[in-house]
Amino acid sequence: MDRQIVYPGAIPLETDLLNTNKNAMIGLAKLAAAIMGTGTMLNGLACTPDSPASLNVKVAAGEIYSLQNIDGTAYSSLAAETAHSILKQGIMLDSVLLPCPAPETNGYSINYLVQVAYQDTDANAVVLPYYNAGNPPQAYSGPNNSGATNYTTRKGVCAVSVKAGVAAATGTQTTPAPDAGYTGIYSVTAACGQTQITAGNINAISGAPFINSTLLGLSPAFAVSPTAPTPPQSDNGAKVATTAFVQQAVGNITGQVAFFAFPYAPDGWLKCNGAAVSRTRYAELFAIIGTTFGAGSGTFNLPDLRGEFVRGFDDGRDVDKMRSFGSQQAASKVLGATGNPSLPYLNRNGWHYSIDNGATLRKISDSNIEQPITTYENTEQFLGGTYSYNTATYGSCAGAPMTQTVYNYHPETGELVSCSEADPSPLEPGVFLIPALATDIAPPDTGKGQVAVFSKGKWTVKTIPVPSPSELLARARQGQLAAIVSACQSAIVAGFSSSALGTAYLYPSADTDQRNLLSIVLAAQGQNAQWTVPLWCTADGKGLFVPHTAAQVRQVNTDWVAFRTERQRKGGGSRVVTMPEAESAAAASQIGKPYDYTAILGLGLRRDWQQDDAWFCSESVAWAFDSAGHPLFRPDSLRRVTPQHLWMLAPSPPVEQPAAETLPIGRLARP
Repeated sequence: MDRQIVYPGAIPLETDLLNTNKNAMIGLAKLAAAIMGTGTMLNGLACTPDSPASLNVKVAAGEIYSLQNIDGTAYSSLAAETAHSILKQGIMLDSVLLPCPAPETNGYSINYLVQVAYQDTDANAVVLPYYNAGNPPQAYSGPNNSGATNYTTRKGVCAVSVKAGVAAATGTQTTPAPDAGYTGIYSVTAACGQTQITAGNINAISGAPFINSTLLGLSPAFAVSPTAPTPPQSDNGAKVATTAFVQQAVGNITGQVAFFAFPYAPDGWLKCNGAAVSRTRYAELFAIIGTTFGAGSGTFNLPDLRGEFVRGFDDGRDVDKMRSFGSQQAASKVLGATGNPSLPYLNRNGWHYSIDNGATLRKISDSNIEQPITTYENTEQFLGGTYSYNTATYGSCAGAPMTQTVYNYHPETGELVSCSEADPSPLEPGVFLIPALATDIAPPDTGKGQVAVFSKGKWTVKTIPVPSPSELLARARQGQLAAIVSACQSAIVAGFSSSALGTAYLYPSADTDQRNLLSIVLAAQGQNAQWTVPLWCTADGKGLFVPHTAAQVRQVNTDWVAFRTERQRKGGGSRVVTMPEAESAAAASQIGKPYDYTAILGLGLRRDWQQDDAWFCSESVAWAFDSAGHPLFRPDSLRRVTPQHLWMLAPSPPVEQPAAETLPIGRLARP
């Protein structure tokens, strides 16, 4: 749907409101057409006998939806638009009475047609106030002070009328056809001598385009639980999904294991507690799991998952090949000697170690077969650290603390950020938890201007170009100049003061306000003393339009030009210049003059690059000056920061300089 755009300070036009109304109407019309189509549709408009009964019928409130031109005639100052048609809505908020008199000829009857049409109707004519350019506070009454009225509303009307047929012998009378643009909705019959219209005399016209019902009106149709054929389970078409289809699709599968946050089994479920249950009572479940988890006479066992971590079946992967489906994992062998560690440790070749009561050191293979160790190394290498055994007594072993260093890298660039110690796993001894954006692979050594980058599981060394001092100085200078320009621009558009009216008023100075003032100044040229124009200004925090004479307009413009020039002068009065040492003598005599810090707009140098604790800048000296041309830094604020005798401005406390060296001073630059 289209929307009008208006801007702060712009003069509003009547077409803004007119087009807003028009766009809203078009948007609603397109939505209605998408739902109902573009044919004529009717809602409401029920036809009933009058009460008390008479030869009148009553048509209730309702609406008509009809395809019409957007505007058949001009809509205020908007021209007629007949090139496009939309589904318009005509509304009738109140019921209407339609007379249906009986014929006077004995034996005759007559049929009346109740018909409806959409109509655009301009209404609510009033005398409107109009702008008086000669005397703005005194509005005109009507266009050009004519006192004429204007329509203020264009209504979409549902027009209902009755059309009489030709009286004829009862039984031969016919219902007339609707007039052009109308749609017939009811036929009403009246016979000679009849004094009241009854419900039996009113008949809906066949094919009248009434909307059958609303969504709420459809609900009684489902009160009898309709049925439908159940589609195949794999069907993904547009057929009706019956309850049987849904149950098959999302229902629980027999033999499924699920977890619930309460201590009892819900209806249709059994606890996985290893209980023996009847094969006949739970025949469907027995057909699925059989005797996998145990069996008895006429019974089969449920899986027993109490206190267990459910583990996936190996199924040929060879990760847990020694366990069959449905089997329970036995307790692992641990270091059990008194005074020794009670947890097993896994070395790099996959062997576990245990100690038999301080007597024999054994290693246990992945097939759970114990083998005495006859030869061994004094220190065994384990994942995450080492474990040392006492060579004299196998049962006396001492464990060294094991740690794991991880290396953290940047999430986007992969550059090495830092290193830290990983947390040990609370469940698996000797295993460490490597956090995200970290690796236990050590990075290579890097030199100056180099960085280690982690990508695709490995480290690489990349060289990063170091900006030259002149590049850094140019970058800093451009940034500070941009800040000055921005501050100057902000000051210019913040508004200015003028006493053209005798007292000081604040006038806006945004871009739009500047253009408006220029156009008003041009219009004021050559005007007499009685000519005035309203200008927006502010006094005591209140904004208002105040009439200004041509002379006052010119004074406001003069004050504006002076204000703008002053702000531009101050904005351009602070700058950075660099000069060679040879031209520093003249500037030296200026040192010590009073500083005008109020004129500075934040100009200075910043640290752009640091290497080996040195701050880089240009070999020439950079100076900042205020609007009066005074330097903003003294010679003792120049700090030597590198062995190459590079210098930079340092607005920090003075630093003692070597007596044998002469500090270069830049040439003063005055605006």
